[in-house]
Amino acid sequence: MDRAQVKLLREVCQAALADIAAKNKLEITVGRGSYTDNSVNFKLEIAELGKNGESPAVKDFDRYAGLFGLKPEDFGVMFTYAGKHYKLVEICPRRPKFPFVGEDITTNKRFKFGREIARLIRSDTGGN
Repeated sequence: MDRAQVKLLREVCQAALADIAAKNKLEITVGRGSYTDNSVNFKLEIAELGKNGESPAVKDFDRYAGLFGLKPEDFGVMFTYAGKHYKLVEICPRRPKFPFVGEDITTNKRFKFGREIARLIRSDTGGN
């Protein structure tokens, strides 16, 4: 196997699990993997959706936003950092140095951010 085959297999697995996830009110994510010449091993994460169908990331954001001076409505807010545009997609309070995750809106890659992002978002949205 090569990198291109593994990438394609990951996409195929994710698509195949989408129907199972929808029927069972789950969020199933096929994560990163490792591969050899003839096998691949993916990380599989399965999480229950909330009562209103929200993902675990949204539930966690609602729960922890106040700790950082943000509001639950700030989930998905756009911000600019170092000239690039990101969408706020996760709070990880167990990571004190980099508790925020932003997704680059052009590449969809995720990056960790420090607490300064909360101040940046509050000033962009008019918060205190």
